[in-house]
Amino acid sequence: MAPGCKPAARALVESLAPGAALKQDVSNTMKFELPGASLSLGALFGRMRVARADPAVGLLDWSVTSPTLENVFIAMSFGRVAADGGLVGDDFRGGRGGRARGI
Repeated sequence: MAPGCKPAARALVESLAPGAALKQDVSNTMKFELPGASLSLGALFGRMRVARADPAVGLLDWSVTSPTLENVFIAMSFGRVAADGGLVGDDFRGGRGGRARGI
């Protein structure tokens, strides 16, 4: 993201998915974990397309990832799978935290 735009970018993510947790903040890159059922991918892509055009937000690039099969297996082995099938944990390796969907 553009320098100086972190507060606006963080506010954007929190407006998209209340309960989003900042997991990594290095240089001009931020990584969030979103609640599992916070919004559909279609809605997310639409809102991010609009946000990317806003110079105040300063997005240069963004991506969405899902847990890998390995993450799911590890979460299941630790009993960290929620009732709706979402993963629970900071890093899917027995940590505490929210529902898993990265952005």
